[in-house]
Amino acid sequence: LDNYQEVSCCSPFHELMMEGLPLVPEGITVIALSRNEPPPLFTMGDAAESFGFLGWSDLRFSFEEAKQFAGIKGESALDTEALTRLYTKTDGWVAGLLLILESLKGSALDYQLLDKLPLDKVCDYFADRIFEGSDPELQVFLLKTAFAPGMSADLAGQLTGNGSSEQILSRLCRNGFFTEKLSPDSVYQYHPLFRQFLLARAEKTFSPDELREIRRKAASLLEGAGRTEDAAGLLTAAADWDGLTGLILNSAPLFASEGRSETVLAWLGSIPAQILETVPGLLYWKGVCLLLHSPPQSRNCFRRAFDLYSRGDDRVGMMLSWSGGAEVSLYDGEFTPLDQWLSLLDGMQVDDFPFPSQQLEDQMTMSIFNAMAFRQPHHKDISKWRERAVPLVRGSSDINFRLHSAVHLIVHDLWNGNFGRATFMLEQAQGLARSRKTSPMTDITLLNAHLLHAFFTGAWASGVTLAFDALRMADETGIHVWDSQLLGNGASCALCLGDSSRADELLKAMEGRLEWGKKRIDLGQYHGLRGWQESLRKDFTAASPHLAVIVKSLHGIGFQAAEAAALNGMADNFRELGEAGKAGACLSQAYGIASGMGSRYLEFSCLLNSALLALDASDEPQADSLLRKAMALGRAGGYVNGWFWRPACLLRLCVKALESDIEVDYVRGLIRRWSLVPQTPPLHLDAWPWPLKIWTLGTFQLMLDDEPVVLAGKVKKPVELLKALIALGGKHVSQERLTDELWPDADGDLAQRSFDTTLHRLRKLLGNEKILQLQAGRLSINPSYCWIDTWAFVRLCGEVEDALKLSGQERGKGRLALCF
Repeated sequence: LDNYQEVSCCSPFHELMMEGLPLVPEGITVIALSRNEPPPLFTMGDAAESFGFLGWSDLRFSFEEAKQFAGIKGESALDTEALTRLYTKTDGWVAGLLLILESLKGSALDYQLLDKLPLDKVCDYFADRIFEGSDPELQVFLLKTAFAPGMSADLAGQLTGNGSSEQILSRLCRNGFFTEKLSPDSVYQYHPLFRQFLLARAEKTFSPDELREIRRKAASLLEGAGRTEDAAGLLTAAADWDGLTGLILNSAPLFASEGRSETVLAWLGSIPAQILETVPGLLYWKGVCLLLHSPPQSRNCFRRAFDLYSRGDDRVGMMLSWSGGAEVSLYDGEFTPLDQWLSLLDGMQVDDFPFPSQQLEDQMTMSIFNAMAFRQPHHKDISKWRERAVPLVRGSSDINFRLHSAVHLIVHDLWNGNFGRATFMLEQAQGLARSRKTSPMTDITLLNAHLLHAFFTGAWASGVTLAFDALRMADETGIHVWDSQLLGNGASCALCLGDSSRADELLKAMEGRLEWGKKRIDLGQYHGLRGWQESLRKDFTAASPHLAVIVKSLHGIGFQAAEAAALNGMADNFRELGEAGKAGACLSQAYGIASGMGSRYLEFSCLLNSALLALDASDEPQADSLLRKAMALGRAGGYVNGWFWRPACLLRLCVKALESDIEVDYVRGLIRRWSLVPQTPPLHLDAWPWPLKIWTLGTFQLMLDDEPVVLAGKVKKPVELLKALIALGGKHVSQERLTDELWPDADGDLAQRSFDTTLHRLRKLLGNEKILQLQAGRLSINPSYCWIDTWAFVRLCGEVEDALKLSGQERGKGRLALCF
């Protein structure tokens, strides 16, 4: 039975059906098709058990059913995408799917042509079956409400002026007129194809002015209901640029904070350029939206907005656009443009400005500090702005802003050599991050600051681990802004550790993620690290072009602190190549930057390199003076590391410092941290921090890193092995001889097992695998890691003997007295 809805609700036909259906033979099913709900008679009492009711949700095709119906058997991406869009368009409506497929007339299903498909048959269907048979009031209602992608009854009433909107929509939904009610919002929406038909019919029914007014009114109602994107679409279609401008200025802050800048950018793109360029607020928000994707364009938008705000004497707008323009440098690593922004500050009278909100004042404070810290660290007002920036970390602003502020303060303090202050701020920031919900961008930025801190303070193993953790987080969240820096800082830590395989792994990953030619700071860092790597391999010729790239890049972008570090690395490379003049010129430039910004850390690095130049020139007094200044700065600041440092150079300086009694405790700490081991054991240096010192003349005693070892309990046999080894000369002593001394009654296999076990226990006691060397069945004590009093005695006796031979008896006696 088709079109059952045509039967009046009062018709006796329903009773006849109830009487006749039980007489239908078993095995036969009666199907009634209706656009209305079933009559009450069919749904009451025992009768309801005889009926099964199938609604729209039961009848619509699933995706797989639609795929089979469309006759698409392939699994290619194109087929799947085309069918997906077709299914969305029809919402599983069988008749609609059939009508569209018939309109293709056997052509292939191409998703690129779906929006242009001829829908004549579908439109004819809607016109004949639904629209033409409706009364004029309902037709107008349908045409106007079609402009809203979904509407409540109240919104529909305001848009159409029809006080019966609830009843009309409810009836349309009940009767299956391609209208669906979405719960729990009580929002009604038309089938996509039905809405498309209504919109097309509206274009023919209403005049252009009427269409604009309907769109504007619908947009206003939708915006008031919080449906901003739907409202923006209607305003764009109506070419209501004033309305769209107001919507953007009202909604952009929320959308940007939620990471929906692409949506705002699309709205801005629809506004004609001649209008956009006259509204500073639109230019400002375009700058915000372009910040991550196109920093140069973003900077340009902020500057044009600033100029327009300035002409209108809008100081709030000036502050916002200045802050935005200055912040761009943090995203593209181009700091030279900050000179222009900083030059504008004097005319802005920031100190006297009554900020309308704490948020704007905080934002402006950090932007000014960052601009000075990265580009003009020598600026006369930088200390003032730093003092204002510090309280923001504990302020009331957004947690992400506070943590980003902390990161900038940490980076500034690290480059300036204020490690204690940087460590305190890092601990504060980490505590805040643990107690609040933060964005993934903030988490990665904070990890990068922690990684940089690990490099500067010598926690290199931790730094390598942090680099891999941060990269995993970047891959999981899709935030790759800091990938190059994370990889570069991690590789720096690996190079300091001497872990060449990890350094190679990180640098290869860095190379793969570099956006060549886009960010000079990342490209420069990569080449700087490659140059450092080559210099560690002593291939200074290969290092030169890499170091030239980083110096040029950093000078071009205007990051002065990093440029000073790169000049230091270039100076060291020139020195190794025998070009002392060029090395001195680089150091002079680096020292000028360090002195201007007041960075004791960079000054320390320059002084160390200058001392090496003086040593190369055999200028001992100058080298001594420079080394004293450098080591005093290093001790005071706790400096243990530097960009482009090489163990061989540091060893040379540390030996010289100990020979001249310069900052002995600090120098000993450097030697231990870098595990510096000279090729020739420095037996002449009493202050050398031997990993192991052994006294045998008198009471037998061991000192590990200057701490006495308790020789009691279960260490008796390992200590006996060590004593026997020393007594037998300590070098190239065969296993057989040692086992004969310690296990004379044991057979071969037992003696071997005893020796292996005891050697393992002795190495564990000493805590350093490099102290004892077993090669070709012979055991030795490594003289580079161990000092023994008997060896020292033999050396001194040899010196006395040499002195007696060279200078005669009396001088020898004097030397003998000195030795003992």
